[in-house]
Amino acid sequence: ALHLPSGTAVFDDGGLWDPALNEFVTKTSFKFNVAAGTYTVDAQLFPFTPVSTTIFVGVAGSSVTLPAFAKKSTLMGSVTLPSASFNPYGQFVSVQAVPLATGTAVNLAYGVAAAGGFGGVQLPPGAVTGFYNIPGVDPGQYRIVGNVQGLSSVSTGPITVASVDLDNIDLPAFTQGGVITGTVT
Repeated sequence: ALHLPSGTAVFDDGGLWDPALNEFVTKTSFKFNVAAGTYTVDAQLFPFTPVSTTIFVGVAGSSVTLPAFAKKSTLMGSVTLPSASFNPYGQFVSVQAVPLATGTAVNLAYGVAAAGGFGGVQLPPGAVTGFYNIPGVDPGQYRIVGNVQGLSSVSTGPITVASVDLDNIDLPAFTQGGVITGTVT
C-alpha cells in the first residue's frame, strides 16, 4: 500500500530494483486511505498523453481503473534548402506542429502550454537537405511549418496525428524571401 501525507497531490513511485528477484519491480495498483468524497485521479507517463477520471469513494471504499494511455507521436520528414550557397556555415531549420484547433492546450505538471510540438534539424555547412523530428505530439490535426534564417517559411498539411509515429511528412523546398526596399527617416 502507498501512504501519502495529508494534502499530498503528486507522487512518483518510480519502482525499485529487487536484488532478491534480480529485476526492476514496479507497482500496477496503489491503495489510498481517504475520507469519503469525490476525487479526481490524474496520471502522467511519458511519452503518453495524461489521463484523468473522477470517482466517488464511499465508506466501504472503491477502486478505479484509469482510462487507457494514448501514445504521443513523433513526426518526421525532410527539409530542403534551395542550394548550398544558403548554408555556408551550417543552419538550424526549426519545424513546428501547429494545431488547427484554436484554444487547444495541454495541462502540464508546471502549468498550461499550447498543444503541438517543436523540433528541427541542424544542417552541417554546405548541406541542402536534412531530416527533422518533432517528438511528443498529441493526437489531433496539425499544420507543419518550417523556418530557416534568410528564407521564406514553408508549410504542409493539414495532417491528422493519431497515436502512431508518422514519417515522410516532407516540407516543400525553402525559397528565397522577397526584398523590402525603401527609405527610413
